Amino acid sequence: RLSAFVPKDDVAYMERARAALQYGDLQRAASDLQEFGSRIGHCVIDNTHTGALLVSLISNLGRVEEALTLVEGMYRKEPHPALEHIRSQLLESHGELRRAEKASAKLLKENPNNLSLIRQLARVRLKLSDRVGAAAVLESGLKRCCTPGNCSSQPFDVDAARMLVQIYLEDREH
Repeated sequence: RLSAFVPKDDVAYMERARAALQYGDLQRAASDLQEFGSRIGHCVIDNTHTGALLVSLISNLGRVEEALTLVEGMYRKEPHPALEHIRSQLLESHGELRRAEKASAKLLKENPNNLSLIRQLARVRLKLSDRVGAAAVLESGLKRCCTPGNCSSQPFDVDAARMLVQIYLEDREH
């Protein structure tokens, strides 16, 4: 139904991409997001950076190299934290661990309470055999968690705790 609006308004590409995403058609969603970006330019809509979403879709379609090239170009042209976050994830999945660590650490400095970034940096450090560094970032992140209602910190992160406990058990830490 949205296809009728595409020739009339470039924004229809974004809406059709959203519909395709809801339908599970990642290829169509990626194609429409790419067209939206080339016609209007990528931007933040409803807390979602359209370029980061496009990169994520391309990666999920198995085209990681293409996604990494695309996100690096977008980030150079117009830096945005969402682009840097997806870039750091792609670097990790592509095996570029030193670059992934650097990107994740930079993001974490800018967003110190982001537990997803904390776990990501710990994962990368584990892959780099930096177990002490991984444990340190997890410990630091878990200190930011507290009982709900006591402060503005986030609730306890079970996944981060599991990672830390696994490191302790494997390294026989107390």
